[in-house]
Amino acid sequence: MPRSEKSKVNLFKIVSTHTKEEIITTWKNLNKSVTSKYDSTKKTIVWNKEALQKKDSDGDVRCCWTVNVTRYGVGLKDGVSIIPYHLALMSKMKRMSPEQLKEFIQEIKDLSPAGNHITHTCGNGRTEGKSDTDVCCNPYHLHVRSKQYNESQAHCHYFLNKSEESRRAFMESGLCDHDPKCF
Repeated sequence: MPRSEKSKVNLFKIVSTHTKEEIITTWKNLNKSVTSKYDSTKKTIVWNKEALQKKDSDGDVRCCWTVNVTRYGVGLKDGVSIIPYHLALMSKMKRMSPEQLKEFIQEIKDLSPAGNHITHTCGNGRTEGKSDTDVCCNPYHLHVRSKQYNESQAHCHYFLNKSEESRRAFMESGLCDHDPKCF
């Protein structure tokens, strides 16, 4: 099964079987580096909240967050675990109204290779050959968007990640029409 199909099943199953509070608590546990008493590895959870620093079109520095675990579940029921950047995306539920939450859950339900994708405004998303521990987990960089939107962001990130000169020229060109802007 392709990664996105697994993600669809897992994310939708988690939002369907856990309360908003349980998901937010799990996100807080991960941020506090809480480990499970059942984890036989006893691996220390380490965050890097300045893993990749980039300037946006306004000149503000934006930081990607990474964490050294590939799955996390302290606070979820039945031994379920989730990819950290998926948990980061779902942490946005904390500030959603009931109507926004209903729409968000539908967007999660529609995740698929041809449907919705999880996008990274920073361009530091999941790619072939990249470790899951190098994927950005900053919730402010994560959104659920259409496949077409994700592909157009990939075009922006191609130029933004090439060289400093290419990055500067692309940002000055005003070619990125995304909201929020790619950086």
